Amino acid sequence: MLGGQSLATRDKALAVATEVGVDRKKLEAAMGAPEVEATLLESKQLADDLGVEATPTYVIGEAVVPNTRGIVDDLKGRVAALRKCGKAMC
Repeated sequence: MLGGQSLATRDKALAVATEVGVDRKKLEAAMGAPEVEATLLESKQLADDLGVEATPTYVIGEAVVPNTRGIVDDLKGRVAALRKCGKAMC
């Protein structure tokens, strides 16, 4: 789903889950559970607070790093900086 160019939908997610062997009825039942709803809302709020607009997005220290063409080198540099000075950029 992440490799596609279109938005993920409930139906697409259920189709992928079914393709990999997940019991669709059990999954649909679990999706409606209050604790799942609460977790999703909490995750959405955290993403909003951090300014995350797409996936994948990485958080290195206090820096929010969206996926880009040069992501691997960018992440390596930010992790090295975090180890060196405690910040994503020294």
